[in-house]
Amino acid sequence: MAMNLLEKKYELPPINPKVPAWESLSEAEKDRYDTMMAIYAAMVSHLDESIGKLVKGLEEKGVLDNTLIMFFSDNGGNAESGVKGITQGDTLGNRNSNVFLGQCWAELNNTPLWLYKHHTSEGGIASPFIAHWPKGIATKLQGKIVDSPAHLVDIMPTLLDLGQGTYPTTFKGKTIKQQRGTSLRPAFEGKKLNSSQPIYWEHEGNRAIRIGDWKAVSNLTEPWQLYNLKTDRTELNDLAASKPDILNDLVTKYEQWYTAVGAKPYFKEPMKWYSSSVETLKNAKK
Repeated sequence: MAMNLLEKKYELPPINPKVPAWESLSEAEKDRYDTMMAIYAAMVSHLDESIGKLVKGLEEKGVLDNTLIMFFSDNGGNAESGVKGITQGDTLGNRNSNVFLGQCWAELNNTPLWLYKHHTSEGGIASPFIAHWPKGIATKLQGKIVDSPAHLVDIMPTLLDLGQGTYPTTFKGKTIKQQRGTSLRPAFEGKKLNSSQPIYWEHEGNRAIRIGDWKAVSNLTEPWQLYNLKTDRTELNDLAASKPDILNDLVTKYEQWYTAVGAKPYFKEPMKWYSSSVETLKNAKK
């Protein structure tokens, strides 16, 4: 909270019912889970050290201040290995071991957001993004948090804009699909991004669209839900019934995009970690 990464006004969603309480674990189980997270923490520490070496090298060359460094993570804590996670190998953490944190730590990693990687609820799509560019980012923004939503597709337009490049229309005689996304330059300069342009997601049957503060989301076979992320970042108050016009507009735009990019229907049975947000919230409110 000291860094204001999370606003106090947002409520915590209920814990996924598949995740056991820490107090319910045996001492041996606690030690195992603790070891798994320690290994991940060591990996992050090593990554941090390596980034530090890169930054130092740029500094020594005298180009750090005019070099744009963009750093962002994968999408959401990964629950793929289920509640127990995976610990394989004689010496956990070495190159011959296999360690997956699993659903329990993913639940904590994504706090206060719901669900995990694969899904299109905020826990599965929201990723931290850090930009460092002293000569290009407005002084008043340096070291600050900007809450303008952006997407991976915005990286290419940003690089082309800043590097004065041109997006190609053909490659080896074949037409290239139209570039999507928008340049992040305005955000670096302290201006508003083009928030009227929709942001779309689709992954393994999980769907979502966001325009401004409004987001429509449907994981697997769930009905479309509607949230205002400005007032409800943790997606607890579904406004689909009270704001049908907004929802229908978003869903129509989503379906148009889905067709335009050539996406195909996809469905597989829910993973073992999955617990319907609709049912979980309904049960929590009883």
